[in-house]
Amino acid sequence: MNTHQPGTEIAGYRIESVIGHGGMAVVYRAEDTRLGRKVALKLPTPQLADSEQFRQRFIRESRLAASLDHPNIIPIYEAGEADGQLFIAMRYVLGADLKALLAEQGGQLPLERALRLFSQVGSALDAAHRAGLVHRDVKPGNILVTAAERARPPHDDHVYLTDFGLTKRATELSGGLTGTGHFLGTVDYVSPEQIQGRPVGSGTDMYALGCVLYECLTGQLPFRRDDDAALLWAHLVETPAPVSAIRPEVPAAVDAVVARAMAKAPEDRFESCEELLQALEGALRTSAPPPPPPPPPPAPPYAPADRGRRTTATVTDLPGRAQGSMGYSLAIDLGTSFIAAAVADDRGLEMFGLGDGSLVAPAAVYVREDGSLVTGDAAARRAVSRPDRVAREIKRNLGNPTPVMLGGAPYGVTDLLGALLQDVLVRAADRQGAKPEVVALTHPANWGPFRRGLFEDVAQSAGLTDLLYTTEPEAAAAHYASTRPLDEGDVLAVYDLGGGTFDATVLRRTQHGFEIVGTPEGIERLGGADFDDAIFAHVNYLARGALTELDLSDPKTVVALARLRQDCTLAKEALSVDVEATIPVFLPHRHFDVTLTRSDLEGMIRAPIESTIGTLDRVLRAAQIDRTTMAAVLLVGGSSRIPLVAQMVAEAFGRPTVVGAHPKHTVALGAALLAEARRRKVPTALVVGAATRRTATGSVVSDYRPVELVPRGTPQWSPSPAARAPAPVEAGAAPAVTAAAAPALTEAATGGPPVQAPGPRAGGPSGGPPPQGPAPIGPPPTAPRRAGKKWVALVVGLLVVVAAGVFVYLNRQPDDQTAADQSPTASAEAPAPESPPATAVPIPSIGATIPVGETPGFVAAAPNGRHLYVANRTAGVVTVVDTAVDTVTGTIPIDAGPPQFIAFSPDGRRAYVSVWDDERTIAAVSVLDTTTNSVVETIPVDTRPFLSAVSPDGASIYVPNHDTDSVSVIDTATDDLVTNFQVAPNPHWVAFTPDGSKVYTANHDSNVVSAIDPADNTVTAEIPVPTSPHSIAVHPTRPILIVATYDADSASVIDTETDQVLTTIPVGAFPQHAAWSADGRFAYVTNNEGNSISVINGETFAVTATIPTGESPTSFAVLADGSRGYVSNLRDGTLTVLNLAG
Repeated sequence: MNTHQPGTEIAGYRIESVIGHGGMAVVYRAEDTRLGRKVALKLPTPQLADSEQFRQRFIRESRLAASLDHPNIIPIYEAGEADGQLFIAMRYVLGADLKALLAEQGGQLPLERALRLFSQVGSALDAAHRAGLVHRDVKPGNILVTAAERARPPHDDHVYLTDFGLTKRATELSGGLTGTGHFLGTVDYVSPEQIQGRPVGSGTDMYALGCVLYECLTGQLPFRRDDDAALLWAHLVETPAPVSAIRPEVPAAVDAVVARAMAKAPEDRFESCEELLQALEGALRTSAPPPPPPPPPPAPPYAPADRGRRTTATVTDLPGRAQGSMGYSLAIDLGTSFIAAAVADDRGLEMFGLGDGSLVAPAAVYVREDGSLVTGDAAARRAVSRPDRVAREIKRNLGNPTPVMLGGAPYGVTDLLGALLQDVLVRAADRQGAKPEVVALTHPANWGPFRRGLFEDVAQSAGLTDLLYTTEPEAAAAHYASTRPLDEGDVLAVYDLGGGTFDATVLRRTQHGFEIVGTPEGIERLGGADFDDAIFAHVNYLARGALTELDLSDPKTVVALARLRQDCTLAKEALSVDVEATIPVFLPHRHFDVTLTRSDLEGMIRAPIESTIGTLDRVLRAAQIDRTTMAAVLLVGGSSRIPLVAQMVAEAFGRPTVVGAHPKHTVALGAALLAEARRRKVPTALVVGAATRRTATGSVVSDYRPVELVPRGTPQWSPSPAARAPAPVEAGAAPAVTAAAAPALTEAATGGPPVQAPGPRAGGPSGGPPPQGPAPIGPPPTAPRRAGKKWVALVVGLLVVVAAGVFVYLNRQPDDQTAADQSPTASAEAPAPESPPATAVPIPSIGATIPVGETPGFVAAAPNGRHLYVANRTAGVVTVVDTAVDTVTGTIPIDAGPPQFIAFSPDGRRAYVSVWDDERTIAAVSVLDTTTNSVVETIPVDTRPFLSAVSPDGASIYVPNHDTDSVSVIDTATDDLVTNFQVAPNPHWVAFTPDGSKVYTANHDSNVVSAIDPADNTVTAEIPVPTSPHSIAVHPTRPILIVATYDADSASVIDTETDQVLTTIPVGAFPQHAAWSADGRFAYVTNNEGNSISVINGETFAVTATIPTGESPTSFAVLADGSRGYVSNLRDGTLTVLNLAG
């Protein structure tokens, strides 16, 4: 960054020295030559000043900031432009910012001092808000504490709020994005509405102030994540650990105050900073718990690395882990790009925080001028300014005798790796109060004796002698087994795509753990770093080779290229959760932006991913493992989060792909389990087979199961087996595994004992053509739903007798009996009795495949879950499947034309079949009476009707007319058309909220979702979503819905209270249908061209699994009890059964 020399005069201000600089501007101490006073002179970088948009915003900043007159807001003297240089002159304050004060105070402020400081900051913000202004970048660096007062007692602190560079008038704020697609703000303190591009206001500053308050009270940021994308996600959906859990002397009442200031919705926050400070003052006056006893003195640190160099880094304690000398195990995953660690003891398992803002740290080493070494984030930050002194991807060079040149001096690879390892050991001993009893180190499975020997030398250089070495895939499998029961003999494939290498390994579950099957293979130089290089080359191509023509002898050029490489990495990570990213390119005398889409990235990396799949395939064939027998493919390593990876692996192997919420953590957590087994002198299986425990911070140790996070020592509610309906087990399926008893914090076993389902009856698909109609089920219930226990017992007994009679009737019924011959007293598909649905799991198991006819375009489950109705297009019939035996039991002819979609009335007595043909000569809704399984009415509609929806009260059905951009409302009592109303073009799907207060349509060609008030059928909102919204599923209990966007390969979640998009989730190719589990824990999206279904966590909105299906999955039906789901596979004429409860 160019800086002006002392003595330079700009607009009447003579520069004396640099005060500080950031990414947008340099601030100087200068003298006003006209008035003889000191000023702080802020000068934007020339590259930014070249942007007309930035110039306008900078001028606006000065005018808005100058309009504020408050003792705690830094005064603006003058702003303008001189000789092409923008400038702003402010009061010069001799002092430091709050960030420096926190460092001086050891990370935390005394409670009374924090209250006094924040009272002044809050007063300044309230004044700005009253003037209609929003700061939008409240952070410690913009809060100044004057030096004069800092020298006095703390009660004399005087605070200035500065840098209103992001300020706008509240009336002008339509969202948080700039014209280039970046939000304005700092990632560590940014509000959810800024991330989502929603309107911002005073609540935006309130959220940031809450984050700063949290940091001042706890000494750590509210969220610590591996990268910016994960950090933004945390601000959107996660909750930080309570303040009192990190700092016990803080009264518990403060937790609620900070939580309200940081509420996700602006309307849930304090209305003013004054209100916040009053609440904080009151909370601090409440009694606090007695302080904990002082910890014992820390153990002596490990011996320094070779040559006497010390590693330096700063780390903040993880909340919830008490200090002390309790025995523990430590696992370290020393990767190519990152280093991760985990600890395990008698209280549980958790990640050990290494990064400044995340749990992992960059595997980087920086050499200072004096030869001392700096590691982790501190080293990575210097990669831009001093790239010649920073070593990265060190592990790639293990075995290479050529030393690494840093600052002109040679360094051995083992020495650098030893420094990284030693740093973790020093931190662990310091924070845990003792050395670990067992240390586990992980390494690739394909390393030979030579590299393993060098790795042992690395450990010895860090002072380790007796430790556990384990392969990375064994550790990953151990972690997976801790979250999901595996039978002895089950086979897992581990696909490990990290920062610099790829490894493929096959493992088999044994009585005591895992064994490697066959010979692991790897690709030595393929990983995330190579993907970064591909993006860099893409930028160079778009710049017509300008990057390769730069003068690398110029230090400024070297710095610019280092920053560009860093931005390429950030763009790659952003595309794991977004569909487009912008890379700013700042070169000497040239500035431009490069827009990179996810499809661009996928085009660059598809061939390397194909190479990794070929490697895993060779490993499987060499091990003589039939891919169809694999339990799952575990995706490990940071690069496995790229959506294309899961998609291609699932397509290639046809098995479930499992990627944790934090793939960088998986190996470390699994290795900690193995180390803890050695420490406790128990078989590995006893540790691995137990359910994983949780930390008091709420950090996820198990990434795979949807169990509520609870603090240590808090028993978790566990329903009795009787509270859950047992799911039928397919004939021939493996028996269910019952988890052993576990401590209070382990997960409760789900489901009942295994139940053997009856085999298919004679005359099923394998024995001839199916019958023409389903069997009768008995008279409809007439008693109230909730009766006395005796009546319930009587009814249950009668149902058992009736069910037995039905089973006999089914088996005695002739195969050619038609629906018209059914008894006219047969019951409708009435809703099932109310009972808690089964608990959905993040990785459903695959059940049977059911042949249902040539073109099953859509499947719907009856409200009682006893039957599936399948729209079989080419055959012109609705196929009926009995879910008790998962067999076709009848077909219902649809004379009006090809059936396309099916919607049930709430009581299940009627099913509404959308009928149309490709020639667009037919457009109707056929009404099925499910008592007789016959068509009782055919209602003409305007044009091709896609999926309809019946109102929750059953009074109306809303039919989307795809080609006339309208919705028809039909009275279900008379089957008469009531009205038509217009929506955005090409409505595909209609869905009601559970209370019937809103209706939503997915408008495929308009890229919007319409919100409709059914009281008067007016469109109240049009919500922009990614390309081609195809289907909608409303959550059963929460005010959200999910929409599958077909041509964007994504699904978006919408808040139905605000009608705003909360997040967009990458899924597979051409997502067509979305659905929720019965308990609302997970969403499912069928990927039509990906031949898979994506499973999405309903809390974090992360994809937990990609499950292979048949060819061209079009829809997904979930049974009311939540036990199973059924995928319709259009091109192979089948339904794929998924066991949603595991």
